[in-house]
Amino acid sequence: MSERHPDAGTMSMAMAQPIQGQKLFGRLEPLSVAMLLCVGCVCFIILAHLAVILWLSVIEGSPGAAVHSYSWKNYLEVLTDGRTVDVLINTFGFSVVSLVVALLFGLPAAWLVERTDLRGKTLLYTLMTIGMLIPGFAAAMGWLFLMHPRIGLLNVWAKQLFGLDNSPFDIASVVGMGWVQGLNLAPLGLHHDGCGIPCHGSSSGRGGTNQPGQLAAHHVARDPTAGMAGHHGSLDLYFHHRFRRL
Repeated sequence: MSERHPDAGTMSMAMAQPIQGQKLFGRLEPLSVAMLLCVGCVCFIILAHLAVILWLSVIEGSPGAAVHSYSWKNYLEVLTDGRTVDVLINTFGFSVVSLVVALLFGLPAAWLVERTDLRGKTLLYTLMTIGMLIPGFAAAMGWLFLMHPRIGLLNVWAKQLFGLDNSPFDIASVVGMGWVQGLNLAPLGLHHDGCGIPCHGSSSGRGGTNQPGQLAAHHVARDPTAGMAGHHGSLDLYFHHRFRRL
């Protein structure tokens, strides 16, 4: 009798299943435990700060006083203050401008990288990635020196060349700050799942695959032993395919 060997798909599905009776914490590596501890500490610090803020919002007087009372007086003062409406309007306008600017630059860049045969895709991807690495404080300072109403270089040159009394640009306005924030968020459109560096056959939209699950299935079908990595194998494989062409 000839021995029947299971195909690659059957083997990959069998190997991908966790071993019955295996404990969850038995599969954790020291690095994973350290990362979980760091995440837990960060979450605890954030929640502790939020708890302190909520506590301070309902007390009257100084927090260090021996005796203090609790009330909703602070919330009532904020809600009845006329400046609260202005703050909410400015926040809404800032959010809308930021979203529009981010989509205006991020979506076309993602489409050019994923669905066209544009040359220099790696360069575009690299430039957008560098934009994410630049601290927001540094970008804001650069825009202030460029378009500040009083010391901005463009405003100073425009007033000197055209004899203007007022600055034509105001980066400190709601629209200006939304513009800066939108440019900082634009690279996220390119780094969203399904975008980024094209994988096999997906550079010009010819039916390539660039989804994490599809990539994992494609790789496991070619190498059944990849299923032994468990649930972490799919993520490792996904990032490997995304960044292998950098």
